[in-house]
Amino acid sequence: MNVTPTPDKTWNSGIFKIIKVFINSCSTTTRQRNPPSDGKTQHVRLVTIGPSHYCEKARWALDMLDNDPVSPIYYTENAHPPLFQSLETLTLSDGKVSMVPMVELTNQNGEKEVMHDSAKIVEFFLPHLYPSSYRNEILELEEYSGQHIGATARCYLYHVSLKPKYYKFLTNMLTSQSSSVEKMIWGTILDRGIAKGMKKVMGINSHSAEASLAALRKAFNDISLKLTKKDGSKKKFILDTDEVEIGFTAADLAFCSTASVIVCPPELSLFMPMKEDEMPPELLNLRNELRNTFAGKHVLDVYKYHRGKVMPKVVNRDCFPFFSRL
Repeated sequence: MNVTPTPDKTWNSGIFKIIKVFINSCSTTTRQRNPPSDGKTQHVRLVTIGPSHYCEKARWALDMLDNDPVSPIYYTENAHPPLFQSLETLTLSDGKVSMVPMVELTNQNGEKEVMHDSAKIVEFFLPHLYPSSYRNEILELEEYSGQHIGATARCYLYHVSLKPKYYKFLTNMLTSQSSSVEKMIWGTILDRGIAKGMKKVMGINSHSAEASLAALRKAFNDISLKLTKKDGSKKKFILDTDEVEIGFTAADLAFCSTASVIVCPPELSLFMPMKEDEMPPELLNLRNELRNTFAGKHVLDVYKYHRGKVMPKVVNRDCFPFFSRL
């Protein structure tokens, strides 16, 4: 269920070449937020697919620094729909990497540096969330969350949503923080081959969806067991024991962010606008089912008390040269 990278040559022929011209002509990726305070001197650019739970993982890490008055780091997010993100990531990585999340930062030598992979991004920016005594366990839980929750949640969500009657729901979610031209084009081409292509690239079919659903339920059960005290009550954080409270670590950040796309914490509504009356019923039923587990309650609690309302750190990327001449 790994996503096949988008090769650079995809954008150099046929309809994709035309789309590339329109997107590059009518939007920009170079604008950035003004520093929120005088102490914010180090800018980072985050490239994402807006509602992606892997991108939320990197966003969460950067938000912790952006919101910290002591940290010099602030960031701007460029959110794109699936596939369109590769126009920016392939450019930043000299054609080597198409996937997100990706960050661009200036290193100690004053040179631009690009980093991708949500796990590497979190550990690079927030090493204190990996205390040495628990680092190996945290890395194992982080990998587990990515494989057994992140990949399976993506497969199941797209399986139930990539149907014509849910295209509007899916388009609204996938383009919620994108540029105007991306929203317009994505909404136009989804039912003209893109939906079929997404299923093929991600290996989505009834069999993989059924396996993903079973894996999701098992993963939530596994994490629920880790969160259960001997007396049957819930721990506050995943690595806590009955005797010692370890506190919030990258294990909690990784699990809660990768599970967010299924549990749908309300704090993420600006990136994942999922109205109950528009959601596929299978997705709504699964959300309600998993919210009732200790693992699902953990996601909701951590977002409510530790993540808070997620405000997009985006700028207006629209750029309409044709209209500006009129």
